[in-house]
Amino acid sequence: MTFCLNSTIIKPESNTKIKNALILLHGYGGDGKDISMLSINWKRYLPNTVFICPNGHEPCAINPSGFQWFDLTNDDPNYILDESIKAEKKLNKFINEVKSEFDLSNSEIILSGFSQGCMMSINLGLTADKEYNCVIGFSGKIINQENLDINFITSEKYIEFTESGYAFEKEYITKNMHHRLFLGSTFSKYDKVIYIDPDTIILRDVAPLLDYEISSPISAVVEYTGMSFRTFNEKDYPYFNNGVFIANLDYWRKENLENQFVEWIKENGPTECPEQDAMNFVFRNKWAPLPLTFNLLAFKLMEDSKLAENYPEPLIVHFVGNYKPWNDIHIPRWTDKWLSEYSKLFPQ
Repeated sequence: MTFCLNSTIIKPESNTKIKNALILLHGYGGDGKDISMLSINWKRYLPNTVFICPNGHEPCAINPSGFQWFDLTNDDPNYILDESIKAEKKLNKFINEVKSEFDLSNSEIILSGFSQGCMMSINLGLTADKEYNCVIGFSGKIINQENLDINFITSEKYIEFTESGYAFEKEYITKNMHHRLFLGSTFSKYDKVIYIDPDTIILRDVAPLLDYEISSPISAVVEYTGMSFRTFNEKDYPYFNNGVFIANLDYWRKENLENQFVEWIKENGPTECPEQDAMNFVFRNKWAPLPLTFNLLAFKLMEDSKLAENYPEPLIVHFVGNYKPWNDIHIPRWTDKWLSEYSKLFPQ
C-alpha cells in the first residue's frame, strides 16, 4: 500500500479482520515512528485496529530530521491558519486513501495526536463532513476557533427546561449544569455515556474508566460532604456526586427519566445542587458506586491526610464547590497542577 504521506503502520495480529483505523499524528519536529510507540499499549485494547502514523507533509523548520504539519517560526495567526489549512487538505487526502485501502467509513476512523498533531486532529474532526468515531487529543488546542463552523448538539427538552424558569442559577451553578439531565435525548444514538465535569483535572489514561462495566442505570462516586442530610434530611440517604458518572442511556430513555428529573426540580427546587439532588432522588437504590479514584474531591484531599495518602495518584481530581483553582483558593499540589496544565494550553 502507498499513501500520500510516508507512514509507520502497525497492523493487528495475522488473519485478524481490520474493523477500525487509528490515525496518530505526531508533534512539531517528530515523526510517525516516534508517536507509533503509543500503539504498544493501545493495541491490547483494540485488537481489530490498524494504527497508522504518518510523517508530516514537510520537514520541520528547526529540526530537519523531523517533520511538521505547519511552520511555527512565524507566529502570525493568519499565517499559521493558512499553513494548517494546507496540512488539513493533505491529511484529508491521506485519510481518504486509508478508508479506501481498508474499506472503512468515517465512523470507523479514530483521530489522535500530540501537541501540533493534536491541533490537527481537533481541526480535522470539527471540520469533517461526516463524524469520525472519536478524536483523542493530547496537549493541544483549536488552531483558530473563528475559522470553524462548529455545530453544538443539544436537546430540545433541555432548551425547553432552561426557558421554563426552573433552571436555578447561583455562583458556580449555571443553567448549563442541568444539561447532564438530558443526556438521553442529547445523545439519542448512543446507549452509554461517560460524563466528566469541566472543573476537573484528568491525571492519567482514562482507559480504566472507559472499560468499567456497569449493570445499573448509573455508576458514580459516593458523596461524602453531608449533601444527603442537607437535601433529604436523612443521614443515611445513599447519595452520589454527579461530577463524574457512567450512564446507561437506553435505561434513561426507556424509563423517561428526563421528565422525572424535571418534575422533581419543579416540585422541590431550588436546592443546594438541584440537578445532583434530582438525580439522587430518581436513582435512589438504582445506582452503583464507582471507585473513589475516578472522582476525588480536591478539598477533601486537603482536609483528610489519610485520603491523600491512600490516593497519591487519583485518575480524576474534582474541584467541587467554590474550591476552584481560578478562585485563588490554594489546594496543595492540585491547584498548582491545574494551573500548570492550563498554562501549557493557554500560554500568556
